[in-house]
Amino acid sequence: FRIRNDVARDAPRPVLEGNIDYDCVRGVVSGLLVFQESGEFLGAAGRLLGPDADGLHFFDSECCCNEKVIGDAGCELPVSLEVPIRYGHWAIGVFRRGADIPTIETANLSLTESAARTLIDQGHRAFAIFNTIEDKAAHLVVEREGNLYLDGLTDITPEVASILAMHRHALSFDSVTTLTESSARALAEHEGPLYLNGLRELSSELAAILDSHDGIVYLNGLLSVDSRKGLLLAIKGGFDVDNLETLNEETAQVVVETTSGCHISLGVTKITPAVARQLAAREGALSLDYLESLSDAVAAELSKHEGDLSLESVGVLSQHAARSLGRHRGTLSAYLGEAEPTADVAHALADHRGPVTLWVSELSVRAAENLAALQAPLTINGLQLESFEVARALACHVGELRLGSNGITDDVARELSKHRGLLAIDGTGELPEKAAEFLSQHQGDILLQGVDVDQNAAHALIQSECYAALPFVLDQNEPVVEDGTDDD
Repeated sequence: FRIRNDVARDAPRPVLEGNIDYDCVRGVVSGLLVFQESGEFLGAAGRLLGPDADGLHFFDSECCCNEKVIGDAGCELPVSLEVPIRYGHWAIGVFRRGADIPTIETANLSLTESAARTLIDQGHRAFAIFNTIEDKAAHLVVEREGNLYLDGLTDITPEVASILAMHRHALSFDSVTTLTESSARALAEHEGPLYLNGLRELSSELAAILDSHDGIVYLNGLLSVDSRKGLLLAIKGGFDVDNLETLNEETAQVVVETTSGCHISLGVTKITPAVARQLAAREGALSLDYLESLSDAVAAELSKHEGDLSLESVGVLSQHAARSLGRHRGTLSAYLGEAEPTADVAHALADHRGPVTLWVSELSVRAAENLAALQAPLTINGLQLESFEVARALACHVGELRLGSNGITDDVARELSKHRGLLAIDGTGELPEKAAEFLSQHQGDILLQGVDVDQNAAHALIQSECYAALPFVLDQNEPVVEDGTDDD
């Protein structure tokens, strides 16, 4: 794409762009900038519109971000720009000033007959800068050979749809978020790929109409689908069911049939017990990390699932829900919120017969004692582990114990050293030398990640009988530095 004012159009180019990629899950555009001249620039990324009459593209002002980039000639600088782009084309560019970044509002730009003639004469087939189109302009662009991109249109009237449906190649309308049944009937007469990735909902009536289209319909922006026919139609065009935010029994059955044996990570925020029963019956890992709560009835159904089950947003669990999850067979991950789980909830979860990962910020001694009874690997993340009594209780766990905690005190380390089995500590902060001496007495392997370990503490660990995996490589023969300075 040729972007207006991008320094890539300068000669010579002051900054080269490479390794450009878009992570659709995180909504991040990334790349590597190679500076050919020293200076301060702006890197910008977002949804692309255009071309204009000059054949140049713009960024959508509502879907664009930028950040300052500074470098010396010859240096390389990785950049990451967070900008969710649900549909359309995306790009990254480099500019000398903020005023140079070409953005345009997507409202009130109409493709007129004269503008269409100019762009067609220049050989363009993409008209994403326009959000409305005149009938006469539609008659002109429909005669163009090749795919036709009208990704700026926010609405399609039945009259325009009937004209554009005569185009013999692919039609793309990725900014259309709603579609009337009349317009859908007109577009269904089109012969060729049809892109409607801007639609967020697909009713059963609309699905029945579009299903009559003789070709593939791309509906990759959907968040909600009412019917079995609609979801199968979307899947035929490559739709990822993980994007769904709602499920009913009809669409849940399609998910089960089309994803058996695969790991699915659904975006639903709530489900009924009936839908939970269907999902639990499928084979393969199941992530429901956007569920905002977990009722007792839904928990009872999900407990019948066999395999990896992830519930990383459910928050507070009732004792009944915890008891149900304790009967689950496989790997269980759950976020229990900021509130401290009760001892009864911890006791119920300890009945689980597979690895358990929990996100909690606080634990009582009683809850820690109950969790330590789990007869499987136990991981606890986010815990403010300041109490040596809680550490003593967790140390009674037999087997693999992983703790994500910010900082380990000497007293906590002393208690954790009594644990038997793999001990992994993933956190931030410095590991005091005395704490390292305590951990060196641990009977089993130790894995430290994200923990600052100085040389004296490292030697205390590495010279012990336990296997200590440190966040760096240390020569066991390297002398300990007594004055705290680096010994190069």
